[in-house]
Amino acid sequence: AEIDQRLVERKNLPHVNVFLERLGRAGIAEVVSGPKCRNRLDDCYGLEVSDGLPGLIADDLLADRDSPVAPMLAILLADLWEAAKTKRYDRPVFSEELYQEFCSRGLSLDDFLRRKLETLSEQQPAAVKSGLALDVLAYHTTPLGTAEQRTLEDLEQIYRHRQDALPALVQACRDLYLLVDPSENKPELSTPNRLGPSRLTHDTLAPHVRRR
Repeated sequence: AEIDQRLVERKNLPHVNVFLERLGRAGIAEVVSGPKCRNRLDDCYGLEVSDGLPGLIADDLLADRDSPVAPMLAILLADLWEAAKTKRYDRPVFSEELYQEFCSRGLSLDDFLRRKLETLSEQQPAAVKSGLALDVLAYHTTPLGTAEQRTLEDLEQIYRHRQDALPALVQACRDLYLLVDPSENKPELSTPNRLGPSRLTHDTLAPHVRRR
């Protein structure tokens, strides 16, 4: 969005938007197995990947149809890499057993949430200290511990006493991948110059938000 805004400001600079579909099963599997399948990367990282893991990760990430896959995949692989190196530094292994350890802890999302809230506190200290930021995130969950989509109208109604802070807070949460706009995966539903609907980045983030 920031790049697009710069291009719009420079009206004499021609440009077109190209919509990228979210990663599918084959794309996710290629990302997971890529460092093992290319000699240059294999020589650099020495990573071993169990045969069934790419498909397993792909199926789990695609189970939440509205989730943006790429950010979740980046979070997962970064954490898997650090864990694999602690177990065998010279030849780390992405195994199904290691992945299941992460699944049992919620894909390390509690650490992810903590880090993002710390960053948000630096950007919007009042919103975090008062509890507004966490309350807004919790409003995007259900009692069943899943993600709930909210429209801008929903947010403006519930937080009508803080409409001065709401747009910037929602945008900051999106910049940090705490919230996403589902309409970004469906360009025909987006509304120019207005915040679209929002939801948590992934269903599995909801229980961690509700616990906090």
